Amino acid sequence: MQLDKSHYRTHVNYRQEPADKSLPLPAASYTGSYHNDFLGDAIVAEETGKLVLKLGPKWRAFPLTCFDRDTFTYQPTGEMSAGPSCATLRIGPDRIADAVTLEYLDVHGSGTLTRVPVRK
Repeated sequence: MQLDKSHYRTHVNYRQEPADKSLPLPAASYTGSYHNDFLGDAIVAEETGKLVLKLGPKWRAFPLTCFDRDTFTYQPTGEMSAGPSCATLRIGPDRIADAVTLEYLDVHGSGTLTRVPVRK
């Protein structure tokens, strides 16, 4: 086993942009709170004009970089994070994300968090 290889399902070289890269939707299409019972909560927020992914009990912020439209890269931390991973947002018919899949945390298929409705 190579220690410099990631152990999550990275099937794409995120260091090389796709040839036909599509621009992302407006930030408001992605921002919101997401949840699943296994991972807990995550937030996609806009800070100083850029998207960030917030995870963990202290809401650590991971800057998101558009890879291709609704797929964003970020650099996980920790001893098992060897390279960039992605956050892919699933866009609903209203052009608002209804789920986010965090590749780094999806090793066993449990990395999809669904949007938490805004309380009114």
